[in-house]
Formats: sequence, structure tokens, C-alpha cells
Amino acid sequence: MSNNPTAVNPPAAHCSQGVVDNNNYGIGMPSNPHPGYGIVNCNSNVSNNHHHHSHPHPTVSITVVSDFNCPWCYVAHKEVQSALTQARISHPNTLFTVEYRPFQLDPTLPTEKPMCRIACYKAKFGEEKMKKIGEALRERGRRVGIDFHMAGKVRQTTNAHRLALKAWLCGGEAAQVKMVDALFAAYFERETDIGCYNFLSKAAESTGLMTYDQAQTFLKSDKLKDEVQCLIRHSVLREIKGVPFTVISNQWAIQGAETAESFYRAFEFAANAAESQAIPFTHHAYASTPSATTMSTPDGLSGTAPSCKPTVAVDTASVTGDHVSEISTQSGTSGGSTPTKVDS
Repeated sequence: MSNNPTAVNPPAAHCSQGVVDNNNYGIGMPSNPHPGYGIVNCNSNVSNNHHHHSHPHPTVSITVVSDFNCPWCYVAHKEVQSALTQARISHPNTLFTVEYRPFQLDPTLPTEKPMCRIACYKAKFGEEKMKKIGEALRERGRRVGIDFHMAGKVRQTTNAHRLALKAWLCGGEAAQVKMVDALFAAYFERETDIGCYNFLSKAAESTGLMTYDQAQTFLKSDKLKDEVQCLIRHSVLREIKGVPFTVISNQWAIQGAETAESFYRAFEFAANAAESQAIPFTHHAYASTPSATTMSTPDGLSGTAPSCKPTVAVDTASVTGDHVSEISTQSGTSGGSTPTKVDS
């Protein structure tokens, strides 16, 4: 990719709640005097307003787009968190922030009635390919402390995404990471039904974000359903066609479940850039991110890291179009990462 690309000014993404912009977490709420941050009314001691203020330190903002139905997203979550721990030690004066955004690999999955996961895999991939996928996942999972068990039930992940978004809005990064940890681990290691209200409520309670009863009340309501769909549509309009997809400082992108070493090198590059240029705190810059096809991939990454992708083209006119997930069995890479800057 050229070192002097043309500046990108993508159109805003519209949804039923308003317009995606750079000031309100990508959710336009015209009737709300504090769009985005005033959506959730929770009992957290953490003030939502702390996200508004600029920070004196150089900042590297990391946005991970993923789906709870995607096993490679769980791998990437582990790798990103490991890389972040190392980056924060290496760059103590730089603020690293991470936020998880929703994606839907298969909007056709039912919400109310769970389906047998093994039967779905067999129908989709055939028994031989399913076994190869399982072997690849178990091997990669062992390296990052994941004990994959791929049986159990499968259904739509909207409610899990609602909890992850609520966690971020109520308690910021720390609360959301706890929620994401709990949901991924239960689904892929303990074969828990990702759409079961009982499980989701227990997971929410385990984070300390809310009580079991509060979680039940939230899940049975329509709160944050539109906001989750708006964020999914935003990713689709930004031409993100597979997950995990990691955006770094609104300038660089990594597709797939790369290794912690590769993520760390990319984070380190972004930190060095932030420290030398005193990049201001722009945690929500992803709302105006260039499309995925115009963002650069860090040098040294082959672009073949495993990921989950829709098998047919995504209809950008509707986030509920018919597209089904495809699990790649490609191996990840561990090459060095020196991203090329893209002006946005």
C-alpha cells in the first residue's frame, strides 16, 4: 500500500436511531441531550461521563469487531488481551483502550429456539471438514488457554451483544472485558447456550455489573436492540466482511486471529506514533473510520490469519440479509508488524 494514500471521508451510516457520527459512540439519539452515553440507566459507580474527557497521555484506541458465534474471535480476544498486557508494560506513559463491537455472521439463526451446534456444523461443512476445523481450533486454543468444546446449542447472538454493549456503557473497558470473557468461555468451553436468558443473566451477575434479576429484566426488554443493530450495520457499511477485525487508532486494521506477538508489534507501532505525535485522546474515532478496504494491514502480516466470514455477499442495505458464517481453517502468522499510516 502506498505511503501517501488519498484522504478518506466516508459517508455517515444511517440507522433507525439516527446517524453514526464521531461524537456519540456511533449511535445517533436526537432526543437525548447526551447521545450514546445516556442510553443505559445502571447502578454502576463508574460515571459514563468519564469517557468524554480528553486525556493528557498519548493514546492508542483499539476496536475489536467480533461475534460470539465465531471461535476465532475468542482466540483473537485472548491474543489481543495478552498483547495489551505486554504493550502497557512496554509503554507505561501511553494509554491503551479497547472496545468490543458487535457483528452478526448469521442473522438467519433463530433467537428463541436453540439448534444443535454439531448438527449445524455437519450440515454446513460435512463431517470430514468439521473434524479438521475442530482439530485446528483445539490446537490453536491450547496455545492461548482455551479448551474448545464445540457441542451444545447455537442460536442468534443479539442478546449477548446487548450485554456486552451495556457493560461498556455502564462500566467502560474493564466491565466489558469481564463480560466478553464470561460469554466466550461459557459458550466455547462449557457448551452453554449463548441465547439462554438464565445463562446470560448469570454471566452478567458474575461481572458485578448487575444482579441476576436486573439482567433478566434487561434481557426481556428491548433496550439496546436497535443500538446493537446500528453498530452491526456500521461495520457492514465500513466493508468489514469477516471477523475478528481489529482497528488500531482509527488508522490500521488487522483481519483475523493473529498471534499476540503480531498484535503487540502493531500496538507498539501505534504507541510509538502516538508518543511522537502526541495524538489526542479519540476513543470514539472508529465512528468515522475509513472503510476496511482503504485501511492498511500492518506490514509483515500475510492476511491469512483464521477468521469467520459470511459465505455470500453482505447486503449493505439491510443488516438482516441472508449471509451465513464460514469458518476458515487457515493458520495464523507471527510476522512483524510495522503498519503503514493511512490518513483519515
